[in-house]
Amino acid sequence: MERNLPTILLVGADENIHQEFEKVFTGVYKITQADNESEVMNVLSNESVDIIFLCLTGQNADNFNFFKSLKPTLNKKSIPTIAVINYGDLDSVSRSIEFGAIEFVTMPFNEIILGYR
Repeated sequence: MERNLPTILLVGADENIHQEFEKVFTGVYKITQADNESEVMNVLSNESVDIIFLCLTGQNADNFNFFKSLKPTLNKKSIPTIAVINYGDLDSVSRSIEFGAIEFVTMPFNEIILGYR
């Protein structure tokens, strides 16, 4: 019998980030990936999402505007969001908290800390 796992929505992650999440969370969470606003809205409309990890690293650093546009939907659904940022990027820390992230994790990942978050 397959048990229902809580779902992580991983937004804007490259293959390396996705693999790290799979390594840490397999068997604990179901991981769903979305790469743009329409994919995120589709997932949020069709699946129960328990937490969102929004990647704000590298080519996804401009996802702040995307995050800002999603904020009303995320607030309405009460889905906590954790920002994934580059190590030492204090501007991204403050901006992500300002836009409603409850927490952040830094790249490169420490698997133990990622698991705790």
